[in-house]
Amino acid sequence: MSGHPDPTDAGRSSRVGEPWGGRRHRLRLRERSDDHNSRIAHRIIHYAAAHGTGDAMVEALFRAHFTEGRDVADAAVLAEIAGKVGLSEIDVRAVAQGTEHDDEVADDIARARSLGAQGVPYFLFDGRLALSGAQPKAVFERALAPSPGPHGRS
Repeated sequence: MSGHPDPTDAGRSSRVGEPWGGRRHRLRLRERSDDHNSRIAHRIIHYAAAHGTGDAMVEALFRAHFTEGRDVADAAVLAEIAGKVGLSEIDVRAVAQGTEHDDEVADDIARARSLGAQGVPYFLFDGRLALSGAQPKAVFERALAPSPGPHGRS
């Protein structure tokens, strides 16, 4: 046991924190009764990535949606979040209301479907191993474990 709460226990209201990229992330998930179409948010993520703030935007969107319960399909909410990661709120509103990055999002969706994704969450490891849906910690540990080399050695 890692000493962290098991995210499958007590569901979304527990604090979960696991190392990722050398940093520890903590996310307090809120119970949600509504769902939002995230296509606009995905277009904004592509816009942010093109401006060097893609990872920060993804993290801020996750926090806004899962922790704060904000509507990440709302252009004003997206613009405010984008401003906090260093993007122009005016430009983000324009992207949210237009069609910029639609092709990239469509490509992402097509790729996900070609890999067998039928819902979220969907995790792809090294472009070849996929997990669909919420999974127990042990499944992720196996997925992230080094694979044997060509002669059965790691």
